[in-house]
Amino acid sequence: MFNFKRRISFYDADPGGILFFAKAFEIAHTAYESMIEDSKLSRNYFFDKDYAIPLLRAGADFLKPIHIGEVISVNVTVSELRDSSFE
Repeated sequence: MFNFKRRISFYDADPGGILFFAKAFEIAHTAYESMIEDSKLSRNYFFDKDYAIPLLRAGADFLKPIHIGEVISVNVTVSELRDSSFE
């Protein structure tokens, strides 16, 4: 499991703790990119013309407020590793 920490800024959420919905995916994708960078793979898959790493599915559940200034943890886990894809 890869852990990514991120401070919530004023442009991410309103003072009531409501995260702008698109920010959830931005934060998740930043965590995903950080996991790829941290793994120190021999290839840079983001810029390799022979490979593509599209995201096929995404979802978010908003369970509680996220307040400005709060530091959140995003845990990224690879649950299945296949020959040509992962989950």
